[in-house]
Amino acid sequence: MDIVYSVALLGLAVVLFVVFLLADRRPDRSGWVSDGGTVAELSTVLITGLIAFGLCFGVRFFASINEVAIGVREVALLAATLTAYYLILLKLAPRRRLAEHAAKLAQRSTVTELSSVSIVPLASPADNEGPSNNPRLPRAA
Repeated sequence: MDIVYSVALLGLAVVLFVVFLLADRRPDRSGWVSDGGTVAELSTVLITGLIAFGLCFGVRFFASINEVAIGVREVALLAATLTAYYLILLKLAPRRRLAEHAAKLAQRSTVTELSSVSIVPLASPADNEGPSNNPRLPRAA
């Protein structure tokens, strides 16, 4: 049964990695996916922990392979787990979505570069007339 746990945890780590990768590369990212945000840190710890526990179960299985026989139930669960993760990754379509995101970002960057040239205002000269007479501004001591 350890091999089923190992494959399940490693597959879950891969699926979560793909989900967070797609969420991070979206051109119109949500607020919960931010650079250096809490979700990025938690996802890193979560994926690393899943990989570590998955590898531990795999090592435990291969260490006791002479003592434990693999039954039909384990083989069926292993096949079902691998099939489920394959279908999930097929449904997520990471290659297609990443290509779409890259195309949107490339299109947005060319539009931004063209529009930023015409929007940038000229710098105005600094006001050197002395202290301001505005009573709402604090005066320096």
